[in-house]
Amino acid sequence: MVIRSQISGLIWPSIVSPTDAMLLALQFQLERSQWWTLEQIQHHQLLQAKSLLVHAATTVQHYKQTIPQSIMESVGDLDWVLWQSIPILERKDVQEFSQNLISKMIPQSHQPVGIGMTSGSTGRPISLMRTKVTSMMWDAFTLRAHLWYDRNLSKKRAAIKYFESGVAIAPIGAQQLGWGSASDMFLPHGEVVALNVSTPIQEQVQWLLKEQPDYLVSYPSNLTAIAEHCIRGGIKLPNLRELATIGELLCVEQRIVCREAFGLEIIDTYSAEEVGYIAMQCPLNQHLHIQSENVLVEVIDDDGNPCKPGEIGRVIITTLHNFAKPLIRYAIGDYAEVGESCECGRGLPVLKKVMGRARNMFVKPNGDLFWPVAPRVSKGYESYAQALRQIQYVQKALDWIEIRLVVTDVPPKGWEESFILNISKLYNYPYKVTFTYVKNIPSGKNGKFEEFVNELD
Repeated sequence: MVIRSQISGLIWPSIVSPTDAMLLALQFQLERSQWWTLEQIQHHQLLQAKSLLVHAATTVQHYKQTIPQSIMESVGDLDWVLWQSIPILERKDVQEFSQNLISKMIPQSHQPVGIGMTSGSTGRPISLMRTKVTSMMWDAFTLRAHLWYDRNLSKKRAAIKYFESGVAIAPIGAQQLGWGSASDMFLPHGEVVALNVSTPIQEQVQWLLKEQPDYLVSYPSNLTAIAEHCIRGGIKLPNLRELATIGELLCVEQRIVCREAFGLEIIDTYSAEEVGYIAMQCPLNQHLHIQSENVLVEVIDDDGNPCKPGEIGRVIITTLHNFAKPLIRYAIGDYAEVGESCECGRGLPVLKKVMGRARNMFVKPNGDLFWPVAPRVSKGYESYAQALRQIQYVQKALDWIEIRLVVTDVPPKGWEESFILNISKLYNYPYKVTFTYVKNIPSGKNGKFEEFVNELD
């Protein structure tokens, strides 16, 4: 592939547009900063954070009231002690006091500004503001991903995800030439095809057989359903060279199913509409590297202290470049496990696993919270596992778990009792367990599916 030149008759070396030049300049810096030590990365994060705090404390109503005066009066670099004195911004505050988070003096160099809403997968959606700078950063980290995973941008990429009703519907879907603004400077352009995730799985597979993409991105639950359908039908997609997941938790079992179906490992990405890229899977390992040039991520315990490797805590995010609606020490609602430094040599911090939202945690009658995992199929009932198309675990009360299932055959005698016994052993409590058999388990309105749901008030 070559870079498109903006000068007539000049093919190589290329002279690119000002926008593409900025994107390449960012990539030049990102290529180097990923190999810095953690101390170097954190030093530069705090330099940028200090600039953001000065802007926020003088132009944003909420931060005028919450950023400690000691930070504004400090001379020299910001340190972690001062940083941790900033109150955490809870999601409910972003929802309820949204206008107080908007800057009254957005720098001209950050404009124009776009306004949008999150998909609302965590309950009420929140409003967001994207600037010219945050959009450029989004493109820069998209391009980093393409480079990390050595993607061939001239090939076909398929995306099966949420679209508004009536958009990208089967059997045709939608298509465009080029993978998007992050890579439009590269020639030749590959095709992107898209399909609404509301399409039945069988029709999704038929669409994939027709399109024969080289790359496929979707939600983990949807990609797993496609893989299971292909395994059952002996269906192959020979052109596939990469599977990528977005938007949901990705578990080991889903990786195994997709590996069996397609012979490929999944590449996962952790992002959010209001903050952009948070972490991306290491090119050499399955854990995630925090994108520290874009966001300052803290993982803290119940006392507000930083978690050590192996510990699970709340994910707190600061958007380092959004000067329109800064989110400073924002509790996004996720929990994650901190990982050790990576053998790949990158200094970017590691998240071993993103555990999910607080609403995905279950509660024992004594009040203890825990992360549920799916019980294994009991010995003697392995064959019935083929009849399980979809399953969801819902905590209805402190001592009651409802299991919602989509099946293709009546459960054999004794299967439910065996399942209940497995749950009691796994969760170390004799929960009341009920089974509800349904034709389908709907995803959220944004097309995402949650395997574990806590419905306690």
